[in-house]
Amino acid sequence: MLKGKEMAVWVIRAGRMGENEEFALNEGVYSIGFSQERSVADFSDYESLRDYIHRQSDEWSLQQAASRASQLWRFAHDMQLDDMIVLPRKRHRVIAVGRITGNYVYNADESQAPLPHTRKVEWQVQDVPRANFDEDLKHSFTSQLTVSQVRKNNAEARIQQVVNVYLGIEQMTELPPQISSPDDLIDDTDTVNLEESINDRIIERIRERFREHRLEYLVARILEAEGYTVLETRPGPDSGVDIVAGSGELGFGQPRLCVQVKSGQSPVGVSDYRGLQGSVQNFGADHGLLVSLSGFTQPVHNANRQSFFVIRLWGPEELVENLLDTYDALPLDVRTDIPLQSRRVLVEADE
Repeated sequence: MLKGKEMAVWVIRAGRMGENEEFALNEGVYSIGFSQERSVADFSDYESLRDYIHRQSDEWSLQQAASRASQLWRFAHDMQLDDMIVLPRKRHRVIAVGRITGNYVYNADESQAPLPHTRKVEWQVQDVPRANFDEDLKHSFTSQLTVSQVRKNNAEARIQQVVNVYLGIEQMTELPPQISSPDDLIDDTDTVNLEESINDRIIERIRERFREHRLEYLVARILEAEGYTVLETRPGPDSGVDIVAGSGELGFGQPRLCVQVKSGQSPVGVSDYRGLQGSVQNFGADHGLLVSLSGFTQPVHNANRQSFFVIRLWGPEELVENLLDTYDALPLDVRTDIPLQSRRVLVEADE
């Protein structure tokens, strides 16, 4: 990072479903598309780029073309070397943070990048839990735009501190407030993904109300609502298993599950995954379920590809999905701790 100069912070997306994330993280190249087949360098100004994009599709309004052109123009011209890049990962519920290290390049060769407009990125970290960031920053991370700028107060320094703390090279301290300019009142990320924002609030409520063994209790109640008979282990050493569950009224049916629940602040690593694999064999279960509020490291996802028919992973997104699917069948104490309206919006009560 350039000393004495605050760099811009950009939130980026790597595909609607995160399909381009792995390429960006593994190759250090971030790419975007919007279907046009010409370099941004071919256009002298934003307006000519906008008009060109508008002509490419009869389905796009001028406003939609303007949004795409604006993001492309900023990607090519406004992003500067050493600016901070924040990638909220779709599948893992974690945040990757890096710095721009290369100028804009147009490359139509799909073997070099999934999409033609590219910038080189050096990633500092790929799996910081979302929960480690302040609420206003998490709100910014839910922007629906492919490329958006964060103008929150002191955003770069605050994000960098979270990264440094996560890497163990700095202790968390309260940063001094920064004087905001009028431009700071305009934040590209104010247009947010409502579903992601709601899920963030539900996950935070789960963290607040269901800590440690209470999270095991929540998972057990969800499994019961899905038709399983469950047995929870007592607090203390659990031999790698927190819950055993079997289908049916007595639990003798199949599938039979061994469940491990993790409530820590860091993504679960491959050692816990291997431990659950061993527990499935030791208990004579059919499958294992590994639950983590902070998601999983990439090696866990890699290992799970080979054990797809044996182990299932519930990160925070999957936990919320199963919570919502079974909400009406959950016991009153759970619904009291996580009060949801019919549209599954968290009820903010005074406490």
